[in-house]
Amino acid sequence: APEVTESDTAEVAGGLDVLQGPHAGRPALLIKLLRSMLGHAPEVVRGLKAAHAAQDFAMLTLNAHSLKSSAGNLGAQELAELCGRLEAAARAKTLAPCGPLLATIEVQVAALVKACDAGVATLESRVA
Repeated sequence: APEVTESDTAEVAGGLDVLQGPHAGRPALLIKLLRSMLGHAPEVVRGLKAAHAAQDFAMLTLNAHSLKSSAGNLGAQELAELCGRLEAAARAKTLAPCGPLLATIEVQVAALVKACDAGVATLESRVA
C-alpha cells in the first residue's frame, strides 16, 4: 500500500468540493456518495494495476475513465485530472507515462479513501 501522509489526506479532503457544494445540507446523500467512493476506488486501482501489468490498454482506459468520473463527482479535481492523463496515455497506447501516473493516482486514491472515511464519520456524527 502506498504511504499516505496526513498532509496528503488534508489536501485531498480540502479539495472535496462535494462537502461544501450544493449537497452540503444533505448529509444522507453525502454519506452515500462517500461510501460509494470508499467501495469503488480501491477496486478500480486494483483494476488499473492489473491492466497496466498486462498492458491491456482497453481495460486501462476504461478503469481510468471510471475513476476520473467518480473523482470528478466528488470534486477531487487533481485525481480526476491525473486519471484523465492516464486515460489519454492508455488511449494512445503509450505505456511509458502510465506507470508514474498510476503510482501518483494510487497515493491520491489512498488519501481520498482516508478523507472519505473521515467525511463519513463526521457526517454520521451530525445526523446521529
